[in-house]
Amino acid sequence: MRDKLNHLSGLSGAQLEIMSVIWTRGEATVTEVWEKINRRRPVARTTIMTLMSRLEEKGWLKHREVTPTYIYSATRSKEQSVGEIISGVVDKVFAGSTENLVMSLLDQKKVSRKELARLREIIKEAERR
Repeated sequence: MRDKLNHLSGLSGAQLEIMSVIWTRGEATVTEVWEKINRRRPVARTTIMTLMSRLEEKGWLKHREVTPTYIYSATRSKEQSVGEIISGVVDKVFAGSTENLVMSLLDQKKVSRKELARLREIIKEAERR
């Protein structure tokens, strides 16, 4: 499913990882993103720079220049982006069925009692709307 999600979003796993850093920080330089990712797994700084340039070309990132550094930020929020990606997954993988998406998630993942209680609350809120 993760590969399908990456494909549907138009982003590679590494690009999603960069976006996650940017969304968490709000904005960051190439070096800051590289340092964060390099703590988890070895990666060349130039690789991060190339990926961030591609993300900017695709419209996911924008930058402002504080000479001589570029400071990158997301062009849209994580919530908006995730919503669009999930909508794409529902449409393309589950033929538009939210129920099938939820059933698939519940079948694939262990869900705690606390999470189930929260899901019930979310469903009740949705019914009220």
